[in-house]
Amino acid sequence: VMVPMTILSPSPSSPKSESCILIGYGSYGENIPMQYDPTLYPLLKRGFTVAYAHTRGGGELGRSWYQAGRLYNKINAVEDFVAFF
Repeated sequence: VMVPMTILSPSPSSPKSESCILIGYGSYGENIPMQYDPTLYPLLKRGFTVAYAHTRGGGELGRSWYQAGRLYNKINAVEDFVAFF
């Protein structure tokens, strides 16, 4: 399964930072809000890359994506997140 990821990097070129924060949430069919977050600015200013993992259980890819990560399938959401390491 290909799990989508959104990457926010301190420069317009491809992320080359050695430091990365991985954020993920896949539950209740909710989406991770993709909006300006002022708490990330100090990290970006210091060269960190921020990555959002859109794991199964969230609502990013519709109802089937949500169903594939809930109840007895919750392990899928965990495995999606761990796969990014």
